[in-house]
Amino acid sequence: MHPSIACPRLAPGLAVALAVVLAGGCASNETGQRANRWMEPGSIVGQPSEQWDVPARLARGRSPVYPIGQLLEGRSSRSEVGFTVGIDGRTKDIRVVQADREVFGRHLAIAVRDWQFEPAQRNGIPVVSTMTVAMDFSIQRNFDAPLSPEDRRQQERARR
Repeated sequence: MHPSIACPRLAPGLAVALAVVLAGGCASNETGQRANRWMEPGSIVGQPSEQWDVPARLARGRSPVYPIGQLLEGRSSRSEVGFTVGIDGRTKDIRVVQADREVFGRHLAIAVRDWQFEPAQRNGIPVVSTMTVAMDFSIQRNFDAPLSPEDRRQQERARR
């Protein structure tokens, strides 16, 4: 564990600054996404079903923010949420299906709330679909690693 995280008398302002810096690499899903970063379009795709020919695909969204208190305590978790994707591509009926720690499930659900999808289609017509997404929240050991070129590009796109 990073020595600054274990310090019990860390000044509150420094604790938040440290958490923001470290959280950049803390939550990941199967696509290797980092915390609170723009996710690659199409990186999350719904499961095949008889109810649609083309599953819903992520159009835009940010990965979840790592819960700061859990980060400072060095805790990790796996969480899964289920939700509905409407014909407009918006998420609704979001529910935590499983979470090792409740706070991680809430943070994933909050992120999913703002995701936008290309809706599932049946015969070329948008249809309502259901999805589940699982995400691992874990603290990376290389806190000082520079951003990859792809992360830098995504960061620049997000600023525009």
